Amino acid sequence: MKNANDELVVPAELLPSNLSPEEQLVSTMITGKPSANAFAVATATVLIITLMTLFYWRDPFIWSHYFAAINEKFFHNQQSFRIFTAIFVHSDLSHLLSNLLMLWIFSFLYTDTLALAYIP
Repeated sequence: MKNANDELVVPAELLPSNLSPEEQLVSTMITGKPSANAFAVATATVLIITLMTLFYWRDPFIWSHYFAAINEKFFHNQQSFRIFTAIFVHSDLSHLLSNLLMLWIFSFLYTDTLALAYIP
């Protein structure tokens, strides 16, 4: 529902009785402090992607044709691993660096949300 100022308003019957609408949005996934190991998890994720991308670019064992997510190979040849190996395919350094920056930020902020901090 919207009020006269065109603002979204939650009906009172949908709110818990002890909280006002302003108190509902006090905390979200990204407003909390990142976990103690968020930096390590984000950095390790970026390093793994970087190493595998360099492996793809160098192609020492001529395996690069297994990395790309090709429709025919995935569906007709049941090569489901291509969903995961396609993560490592980058066209050039600027493509890789832009993806790594966003991946690091995402990994750092969402370590707890994605349960990586709770894996023993």
